[in-house]
Amino acid sequence: MFEDIDVALEYVFKRLRKDQDKDIHLLFAELDNPQDKFKTIHIAGTNGKGSTLSYLRCLLEANGLKVGTFTSPHYEHHLDRIRINDSDISEERFLFYLNKYYSLIEKYNMAMFGIDFLIACAYFLDEGVDVALIEVGIGGRHDITNLLHHPELCIITSVGYDHLELLGDTLAAIASEKVGIVKRDVPLLIGKLDNEAKEVIIKECRDYAPLYEMGEYVDLGEGIFKYKEETYRINNKAKYQLHNASLALEACKVLNYPIHKEALLKMHWRGRFEEVAQGLYFDGAHNEEAMRALIASSRNLKGSLAVICAFVKRKQYLKMLEMWKGNCDYLCLTSFPYDSAVTLDDVDMEGVDKCFDCFEAIADARLKYDNVVVCGSLYFLSYLHNSQFPRK
Repeated sequence: MFEDIDVALEYVFKRLRKDQDKDIHLLFAELDNPQDKFKTIHIAGTNGKGSTLSYLRCLLEANGLKVGTFTSPHYEHHLDRIRINDSDISEERFLFYLNKYYSLIEKYNMAMFGIDFLIACAYFLDEGVDVALIEVGIGGRHDITNLLHHPELCIITSVGYDHLELLGDTLAAIASEKVGIVKRDVPLLIGKLDNEAKEVIIKECRDYAPLYEMGEYVDLGEGIFKYKEETYRINNKAKYQLHNASLALEACKVLNYPIHKEALLKMHWRGRFEEVAQGLYFDGAHNEEAMRALIASSRNLKGSLAVICAFVKRKQYLKMLEMWKGNCDYLCLTSFPYDSAVTLDDVDMEGVDKCFDCFEAIADARLKYDNVVVCGSLYFLSYLHNSQFPRK
């Protein structure tokens, strides 16, 4: 039995693998499907899942609800994947559930993501949450979280090119995987999607589930926007967050929850155009769609701009580096301690500087440029955070 959280997490981390737990439905059935014993909202999408979830959590909390959230990957530490009302599951509770289900974890040879989902469901059930917001890991149709049999609402935030080796290399194929979370007669809400992806979703939902689409929002500048004739404000400079906040507002409308405008200002989602120090921004953009949105937001920064990037190899890192050319004053590739991190030797591109030491790269750029954007991988940002990166 586990008594030390570090030992327990080491055990869980060793079960990190790409393949899904094929028999996990049998495990949950053996436990009488705890994931179906509380209200849930299921959120899929290439980008925007975590931010939309966080805005929605704030809006629901403002209605006095006890809200559970399940997200991935973690940012600060592993336990921040499982939260209730913005508080992480405690080490004691995590250990309790890991020990409680240890024999089943071994019996079904569960992977890390499945273990986390199981613990989250048991925790939310025991704590009596009013609703849990469940973020899809990858895709949708074959994701472990698709064990939710009757959510209150399904949301697809966006459809873009990511995890191509698992989901397909066309928007239609990727959309088909994401729309797999839809359940009969359960409303589906979609964000602003490419026509190719939207057509797939409309076809899949026809005569199966009610479909809602987010309306248009108007950017009024400085985090202020108008949605359906009402004016709102968010506490973030990223243009793409206006989309995510609008989607969360529409989710409340679909579910008939009152909207408390001030709740949006309470949302703080780490690593999404987060100004961690004066003129220094961290953003977890790690695919082309997210990088395009980040570039659009960066254009509003006043003064010179340096961009420091680090990637993992399974991403389209060459394309993302190319996207920054002409959109910043200085572009630098760095790296960080991670098994699949892109190394400096992996890139030979004109106009891209290289610096092995990521801390040195950031510090040097801050001395020479008004603004510095650090991006490319959430794992990179997590490494900087946990290394107590000197922000001042």
